[in-house]
Order: sequence, then structure tokens, then C-alpha cells
Amino acid sequence: MLWPFGVILIVYIVSSGTLWFCAHFFAPVGYHVSLGRCLGAAILLTLADKGGPLLKPWIGDWYLLAVLLASVLIIQAVLWLPFWKSLLTTIIYAVVVGSLVYFLLGKRPDHGGRRTAQSQSDFRSVPGPDSFWSMGFL
Repeated sequence: MLWPFGVILIVYIVSSGTLWFCAHFFAPVGYHVSLGRCLGAAILLTLADKGGPLLKPWIGDWYLLAVLLASVLIIQAVLWLPFWKSLLTTIIYAVVVGSLVYFLLGKRPDHGGRRTAQSQSDFRSVPGPDSFWSMGFL
């Protein structure tokens, strides 16, 4: 297992690269985005995701929609993309970072190369969506 700073560093490198790729792919011809702006957008997206669960007592599960809208607006403002391209970038970002967090922090069996009934059941246990939000990576 990686030490905590290494996990955070890997997540921010991958998320910044994902945002840079999407912005470079979806941007009009001649528009260039820097990796620094993508890193800033990734940090702002993390802050928005951490603030989302604070809304849950007042608006219930609608806070997920509020976080999605805030993420789209952050990407739209920082990377200067139109609304629909910002929405698609947000969805791609959430899938990539969610997959990365699952593979870095998900449960893995320790069975020494042999599969047993216990290790198979441990391998299939998937953390729920609330655990991703509570980590602050989505």
C-alpha cells in the first residue's frame, strides 16, 4: 500500500492529466490549456466534493446533483469550455478518478496466489459510492 502522500500525488497527477486531455480534445482549434490550470481545477473539484456532503442534511440526496452542477461550473470557468463539453469532461473525470481510487484504495485479498472461498468473497466486496465521496476524490 502506498503511503498517503503518494496516493494523493498519484490521484492529482492522473486527474490533472485527465482534465488536460479532455480540455485539449474538446477545445476549439488554437486554444491551449496549461497543466497548472488543470491542477487548479482538480483542487477546486476536490473542495467542491468535500463541501457536497455538508448539504445533505438540508437537501438530502439532491446534494449529488448540486456537486455535479458545481463541478461543471468549475470546469467551465477554469478551463473555458462550453456547458455540454464541461458536463462530458466532468463525467469522464468522475469515472477516471473513481476507478483510480477504487484500484488504489479498494480491498484486495491476501491469499498468497491461491483462491479460496473467503478470498473470492473479499475480492468481490466493492466500496459503496458514499465511501468515494467521503474520501474527497470525486
